[in-house]
Order: sequence, then C-alpha cells, then structure tokens
Amino acid sequence: MRKLGVLIGILFLASMSAMAQKVDIFGGYSLVNYEPGDSASSVDFNGGIGSVGYHVTKMFSAVGEVAGYHASPSGVGVTAITYLFGPKVSVKVGPVTPFGQVLFGGIHGSGGGISADAYAMTFGGGVDLKVSHHFAIRLAQIEDLYTRFDTSNFSASGDSQNSLRFSTGVVFKL
Repeated sequence: MRKLGVLIGILFLASMSAMAQKVDIFGGYSLVNYEPGDSASSVDFNGGIGSVGYHVTKMFSAVGEVAGYHASPSGVGVTAITYLFGPKVSVKVGPVTPFGQVLFGGIHGSGGGISADAYAMTFGGGVDLKVSHHFAIRLAQIEDLYTRFDTSNFSASGDSQNSLRFSTGVVFKL
C-alpha cells in the first residue's frame, strides 16, 4: 500500500512538471502531536513533508502530498507515512498568501513488528510569505490530522485519532 502511495505521488509530480507556470512545490519539516487518548501521554512525531499544488484557477489548487514521520515512544521505533490529495483555496494579500485545504488519503504505520494501513485526512491551513517571483517561505501550516487506525486491542478510546500537525518549509513557484 505504501509503494502505491509513493508511485501515485511520483506520477502526480511528473504530470505537474509539464504545466510548470501553474505549479507550487513545497518541502519542509513537519511535526505531529499524536494524542492516543485514555491516560496515555501524547507522542511527538518528527519528519518531512512534500507537496505539489497545481493551480486550476487563481484561488483554487489541486494538491498531492506525501509526508513521513518517526518517533520512539517507550523505546520502540514507530514510523508513519501519509499520502493525501485534495483541494486548496488561497488568496494573495500583498506578499502574504493565506490558504486553507482539506486533503484525503491514507496512512501507513509500522513499529514493534506491527504494520497497519488506515484512512487519513487533514483539515487546516497556513500562510506563505513571498520572497521572490519563484520562491516563498511557508511560515506555518497547521492542521488536524484525522486517522482511523483500529486501536481496539490497546485503547478504549475507539478507532478515531485526531492529532495536531504543524509544518514549515520552502515553496518553489514554477
């Protein structure tokens, strides 16, 4: 499943390069604060994030995104990879571009000899600061990362998880 998500992301990137004047490529750092619920303490997952946005209109883009995270709660290494797609709405206000987006897709998690795939979605937004015609800094991208891992074996909180996701980095505008 993870290989399929990576393949879809690569194909999306390749198809977008043909229409370069309408493409934003974002890459940077991302942090997910996972709250497992019950009395368990939260876990911070650190990682990288990349996305490609194709501008359908001035304000509307189609976005494809892949992110990878790692944490070691209780000494056990856990890795998660998200692959998400969806709409983004943005408005340029001088050198600042605030945006909102909703992305849908999946997540693959593995660690401690266990591996699982689940539904994932994000809802949130952020702010880009234009530095030049082809370059911007993503000051902040803050979202709710919603996942549907089956946690019935180790948590009474159910099968839904809501985590805070913060990302920052650079945007190349082609």
